[in-house]
Amino acid sequence: MRVAIRVDASVEIGSGHVMRCLTLAEELQSKGNEVTFICRNHNGNLGKFIDDRGYNVTLLSSVIASSENSNIKSENTSHLGVEQKVDAKQTADALCGKPTDWLIVDHYSLDSEWHTYMYSFCKKVMVIDDLANRKYECDLILDQTYGVDEDSYKDIVPSRCRILTGSSNALLRPQFLHFREAALNRREKQDSVNRVLVTMGGMDPDNVTLTVINGLLQVDWSGAVEINIVLGEHAPHLEQVRSIQSTDFIKVNVISNVNNMAELMLNSDVAIGAGGTTSWERCCMGLPTLMVISAENQVNIVNNLSKDGIVINLGWYHLLKCVDVKEAMDSLLEELPKLSLMSKKSFAVCDGLGLYRVLESLYPITNRYGQLVTLRPASIRDVDTIYKWQCNPETRKYFNNKSIPTKEEHDNWMRSRLEDVRGHFNIILCEGTPSGVIRLDSINEKDDEYMVSILIDPNCYKSGIGYAALNIVRSMLPKAVLHAEILMDNKPSIKLFGKAGYKFQEVCGHFVSAPI
Repeated sequence: MRVAIRVDASVEIGSGHVMRCLTLAEELQSKGNEVTFICRNHNGNLGKFIDDRGYNVTLLSSVIASSENSNIKSENTSHLGVEQKVDAKQTADALCGKPTDWLIVDHYSLDSEWHTYMYSFCKKVMVIDDLANRKYECDLILDQTYGVDEDSYKDIVPSRCRILTGSSNALLRPQFLHFREAALNRREKQDSVNRVLVTMGGMDPDNVTLTVINGLLQVDWSGAVEINIVLGEHAPHLEQVRSIQSTDFIKVNVISNVNNMAELMLNSDVAIGAGGTTSWERCCMGLPTLMVISAENQVNIVNNLSKDGIVINLGWYHLLKCVDVKEAMDSLLEELPKLSLMSKKSFAVCDGLGLYRVLESLYPITNRYGQLVTLRPASIRDVDTIYKWQCNPETRKYFNNKSIPTKEEHDNWMRSRLEDVRGHFNIILCEGTPSGVIRLDSINEKDDEYMVSILIDPNCYKSGIGYAALNIVRSMLPKAVLHAEILMDNKPSIKLFGKAGYKFQEVCGHFVSAPI
């Protein structure tokens, strides 16, 4: 499969769009797909950074002839630099006439006019967005913002478009899923603040980092503290930040070209950061955060996370003062138990599997009738539907506990499962309709080892959605050891799990699927 990605970075735009696209590109490339990037040659572009990672990059000219540039609409092209139709033609030229299966576009200045033009040069279009403020012509749209649902996009995308919303679909690098178990264990024991991580974006053109650090230097720390600052190599104030001196009790480190962000977050006790794409990385690592609003599209993110007690809102970057940082950190240090609560709520926001949920949409899996089968995280809104399935006699006869629970018992059980941040509780969708449940419960808090349970809507028996769901789970967790306890008289499930590659192991008395 050939995939092209149209995305920009600059001092004004920042690096977040490119970084999340690279996450998707790396996984696509690892599966044998050809991935190319098309970017404009803005000041602060990341063309070399992308090229160094082994991708072919086409840099569109940053200087456009006046005849082409005469009708630029500043409202729509403030970060594009040219009119949409000019950008579309240049992007089409960059594709060099090669058949393109997916064109992925991550740019606030491009809308349905641009998307429609590009269908002459590609089979499908995917849009990555978090504004929902314009029309889109695409087959798949992703908005990984916490609290956003499909209704935000239903009236501005075509009916055929699949909509992925919410932080459960966040494009996080696999390293975050890898270190999540260690983070879960570490946060349970955290009772102090010794390491602070500062991430105000790769560019931080307004040098908010300096305000944050000067505030941290005034905090009434009870002991030695290490402050790690992450900035991109093209950040305009990088050298000024590097000139900040450590003190006897406060060690200041400035890090560029970070490739171990998950590990940095794992080993940090508190973060101060902008409300961009790193928000979901911090949540996956359960890292308590003091968050700064650095752009208009971050207002809802920060406000929603703050309202739910997941982060502490420091407000807009241009209004932030050193004393605000000092007072917020001092207050947190006086109420250390709050860290544990913030961590628990953060873990629930993002489980690290978003990348694989998105890939599932690019590589659709169908049942035996050719119907699309997908997974989405379960929520309390599914409680009545699942209870109805659980009460069906044909389903219940294969449970270890054949007694039908009361509604109250079921509701309490489901709430406890949803609060389990170590497991994965998913609704199976067939053509978008809830049709079953596939649940993965962590075994003895082991990393990448789960017990799998499946419950299918009786109306969907023998449709093949259970087999499709098992395949999706395996693709989402390729390194996991998956267990399944099946009653020996449950012939349909034995056949299903056997077909999916599970084998009976006498040593543990149940079926097991080892990593592929």
